[in-house]
Amino acid sequence: MSDRETLMRPGKKLLSLSCVSLFALMATGLSAMADPNPTLTSTSYFGEDGKEVTRDLILKSLNITVSVAGQSAETRVLAEFHNPTSEVLEGNFELEMPAGSQLIGYGLDINGEIRDGVIVEKKQAERAFNTRIRRGVDPGLAETDDANAFKTRVFPINPEQTRQISVTFVTPISEASPYRLPLESPTEPASTSITVKGDVDASSVSLPGKLTPNWSTDGHTGVLMAEDLPLDGVLEVSSISANNFNLSRHSNGRPFLSIDLPSSKAGQQSSDSIRVLWDASLSHEASSVQALEFMHKVIDRDRPYSLELIPFARGVIEDQRRDLRPQGEELEHFASQLTYDGATDLSAVFTHEADRSRADICYLVTDGRFTLGEFPAGTMPCTLHVVSASPTADDDMLAFLARRNGGQYVDLADIRDEDALERLSRTRLQPKRLMINGQNVLSDAEWADNGDRFRLMVPVAPDAKDFRLDLDGQTLSGPLDLRFAQRNDAAGAGWAQLRLTSMRAQGADRADLVDLSRRYSIVTDETSLLVLETLFDYVENSLPLPEDSFSKEEMSRYAELIEQEEMREQQEKDQRLERVLAYWKDQEDWYSGEWQKQAEAAGEAASEPIQQEAVHIGVENGRAPPPPPPRPFRRPDAQPEEESMTQDSIVVTGAMSEAPALNSNLNIAAETEAAGGTGGVLNIEEWSPDRPYLEAAMGKCGDELRAHYLTEREAHGSLPSYFLEMADLFHRCGQSEDASEILLTALELPTANDDTLTAVGFRLIRYGDTGTAIELFRKVLARDEARPQPWRNLALALADSASEPEMTVGEKKARLTEALELLNHIIANPWDVRFAGIDTISILEANHALQDLRELGGEGALPDEALEDEMPVDLRIVVNWNIDQTDMDLWVREPGGETAKFNNPNTAIGGRLSNDMTNGYGPEEYLLKDASAGVYEVVMDYYSSDIVNPNGAVAIQAEIWRDYGKPTESVRRVELEFTDDDQDEYLIATLKIGD
Repeated sequence: MSDRETLMRPGKKLLSLSCVSLFALMATGLSAMADPNPTLTSTSYFGEDGKEVTRDLILKSLNITVSVAGQSAETRVLAEFHNPTSEVLEGNFELEMPAGSQLIGYGLDINGEIRDGVIVEKKQAERAFNTRIRRGVDPGLAETDDANAFKTRVFPINPEQTRQISVTFVTPISEASPYRLPLESPTEPASTSITVKGDVDASSVSLPGKLTPNWSTDGHTGVLMAEDLPLDGVLEVSSISANNFNLSRHSNGRPFLSIDLPSSKAGQQSSDSIRVLWDASLSHEASSVQALEFMHKVIDRDRPYSLELIPFARGVIEDQRRDLRPQGEELEHFASQLTYDGATDLSAVFTHEADRSRADICYLVTDGRFTLGEFPAGTMPCTLHVVSASPTADDDMLAFLARRNGGQYVDLADIRDEDALERLSRTRLQPKRLMINGQNVLSDAEWADNGDRFRLMVPVAPDAKDFRLDLDGQTLSGPLDLRFAQRNDAAGAGWAQLRLTSMRAQGADRADLVDLSRRYSIVTDETSLLVLETLFDYVENSLPLPEDSFSKEEMSRYAELIEQEEMREQQEKDQRLERVLAYWKDQEDWYSGEWQKQAEAAGEAASEPIQQEAVHIGVENGRAPPPPPPRPFRRPDAQPEEESMTQDSIVVTGAMSEAPALNSNLNIAAETEAAGGTGGVLNIEEWSPDRPYLEAAMGKCGDELRAHYLTEREAHGSLPSYFLEMADLFHRCGQSEDASEILLTALELPTANDDTLTAVGFRLIRYGDTGTAIELFRKVLARDEARPQPWRNLALALADSASEPEMTVGEKKARLTEALELLNHIIANPWDVRFAGIDTISILEANHALQDLRELGGEGALPDEALEDEMPVDLRIVVNWNIDQTDMDLWVREPGGETAKFNNPNTAIGGRLSNDMTNGYGPEEYLLKDASAGVYEVVMDYYSSDIVNPNGAVAIQAEIWRDYGKPTESVRRVELEFTDDDQDEYLIATLKIGD
């Protein structure tokens, strides 16, 4: 037996509480047996050396209350932190929870009292939280990631002051899987109390360090109170309840029936033929050794007649599929030689294997991180067991997948190998009918069977009198009396969690998932728990009030303010199009030259910028009319006549490569020759960051470059930038397929987020893999509809894909129609004032898509016919970036020496810069109708960074268009990263027009 097997890990769920009040979920793989729990650290941002992590904070008190009812436990943890220093500190508190725990509550002290958090959509909560941090007030945020791990930061903890947080979670328990909360810390809290009550007695409770609590006279409440108590053990609790069904009432008022039974002891069916589907994506590598040791035991135990190894990542890896001798040693030999790389698409694997002949048993061995594709819609031609050793696996989704395919899910991060083998040998219990008051309500129920316990939860009507559950070969029945239903959230939260898993698998809308999470106050992939300071904070963010934290008068005032805010938003929406049209007229005047005539008549210099609306408004969530949009175009039939544009050259200092224009059918070589629009020459100066692994890769391609990539990945592969930069090297070698696969590997990292997906999507378009880029942009939009940029990114990718020659006319029209609808959504709807200007850029792009659609015989329109017009330009430059609340400025230095920039948006030669995006993301756009001969320099100015993320690198994506809206249009795309550490201005490209 290995050292790993001798200790049963009590749990892998990490609860992190932090006092800026950020409850941000971090994926961790901490072992409670090896690491302190809880932990408390602090961060100072004001030391001589800048940010510094210390251990200056003191855990003043830790109070834990565990209430056991039936086969579930509800835990409330109250922690108090003290800052003994003279500095303002940020606190970082982490607590690893028992296995299977579910967060249902979070609170933060506001004015000396704990205020409960409210369930909020995750992105909305994050933005509200960060806004308050920038204002220096005290919000609190609780989140979970795919692995149900938690982390929070608390700021500020003022000198010689304390802050308190509370956390509530529920945990299913059983005799085989008791409640186990590790409590180990090198420093003792000044005060500790542990209370265990309910369906417990002295024989079912074990305190850390073999301490003994004081028991009540009825023997069902144990209390330990101590000063400077060393935390050096595990709090372990089992239930003494013999009831296999229980009635409870959720805090939202809804009653639930919960049924808890031992799993079936019946053996599984024959395992003569076994297929092992092995996840060979990058993220599985860390837990693959443990999984392989276990599968060796499985094969030796089952002794099948046939054994097949099927490695997969983005799909089945055909050249590594093997028919093996049916021995565990044989499986371990070949699986241990796999190279782990690439992203994971499980739906592609299911599609690939669906039509094969049936096998007895399939084992899906994975870490559960599926970065591409949807949840598999079909089933495998076998009974499918799912095996994971990853501490960050999505247990609920993997268990659902196994259940749908008739198998079991075993989580090797939580149970011994021997217990896992035993569970795989059991038949899953399957309910046939659930009768309540004579009606079958099985469709309302949710259930799970993990091979240890069968648990079923179902909401019941207030008049429920009796029930009968028919299972495989057994029946359970009993009376129901809701007068005796206990107040407990475990059954309702468990039911909601399983229902949400089923809804996700069926592709439910995010809004529906958020709504169900809110009704049962559970933190999920889509939601967070948020605490704000004032009544007006909740109004400003359109969030419900935590009722117990505000008076009736405040609740009434809140209702009035919400009604006023809704009326204001409706008025703004009603006036939106009128404002867009008015500002578009200013853009039209610029294009026609009318603004110059008016300026000259007023005695002003022609280069003086026209007055634009101010966007620096004190209230961050306010709205303002957008700046003038650019005038749309219809492509002229004739070639342009400008003689000054017959010869161009561009020198790019970013990581640039060729990409076809939206409507171009030219190949790369031909387009390079036509880069000037009318036969000019494009010269590209390759740029790369100062990275040793890139320097060492110079001159390498093919297998040599592949070997270099894998070697350097061990040292540098913890950040997405490594995969983005290495992918560019493969692309330059002409290995576009390899480039895409390596690029997608960045999505396997624990740090990957929506910014990563967006950056990968931009590069995929450049590599020609627009279909996958569209998939990624759809994921981002589904999670972040409140910003206009995700709508635009998806729209442009769809329009770009319509140029692919293999598409039918009908497919192209469908793509362009959807692109136009997305851009129209940006144009027609009001947005946060910090995004003022994106609508005008979108009008130009919407006309581009509309013209392409009409050329194919399709029909479409912009929100108003007055927005449809021609606006071809000689030069168009567009930049985007990936960081919130970061001010990047596009500058264009023109041949005459004038610079188009935020304080000089209109130049003497006719250059026009869009609105200054001072608060993150972009886009910013430069237009020039008639380009003069000479050299143009494209510069990005790093003006200011975000105080929430002051040191983050900014990823820039730029497009340089020639002859935009003309038959000769072409585009070059470039991506690069930089910070403001060393310099403020970065030269992106130089463009030479004419001789």
